[in-house]
Amino acid sequence: MTPDMRFEALIVSHSLQILRGMSEIMCDLSIDLDLCMMPSRAVELLAKRDLDLLVIDYEKENGTSELVKSLGSLAVRKMTVAALVDSSSLGEQARQAGVHALVPKPLTSQSRTDFRYQVYSRMIHEWREQPRYGVNWLVAATDAGDRPVPVRLIDINEKGVGLLYTGDLPVGEVLKFKLLLPGTNQFVRFDARVLWTLTNRAGAEFVIISADHTAVLRKWLQSRYQVNKPYTQSATCSL
Repeated sequence: MTPDMRFEALIVSHSLQILRGMSEIMCDLSIDLDLCMMPSRAVELLAKRDLDLLVIDYEKENGTSELVKSLGSLAVRKMTVAALVDSSSLGEQARQAGVHALVPKPLTSQSRTDFRYQVYSRMIHEWREQPRYGVNWLVAATDAGDRPVPVRLIDINEKGVGLLYTGDLPVGEVLKFKLLLPGTNQFVRFDARVLWTLTNRAGAEFVIISADHTAVLRKWLQSRYQVNKPYTQSATCSL
């Protein structure tokens, strides 16, 4: 996420080692992290705050299972709940309690990858307000210096696009696009800011798009949704 649109997370743990490891992972992904050592206190905090992620250092007899079960009575909107576990049996217990994703303990270099695929990808999915229409378009975008940035669009909606890329694509980068919508003679232009990256995939939100081009894109998307199948034919779009 960009600095002006960051995920917010709370971790429940009394371990400084866990806190240090999770802080490093969160920092890489631009996630603001707060600490709570007592599960009972976490319930009070969750009732007052709208968070994107709850990470629980899950143990048998420290009140964390009761914490997870209590979430159903809270007005928690699209919050991902992840548990740090040190055994498969404890992981199964956490799943049954209502945890969405598991990250094995102790934290290692692999934990960073596990967190991205098991936790962060789910957070991104929950963050999206609208479903995206799957496409497969090779496009030539440009960056702020008008340098070409070869990317492939893999999905699109009225809020943003999903991308495949090679090389470097920094979070926060603003790319300029001009697309010829397949099946029409209409172009849409927009600037999109990269919100997240994961391996060679990225998601970007529109930051500049005119009302006219928004209407053109909306009409095209509605026509595709009515067909009820994704447009999969490759198309080459250039600036």
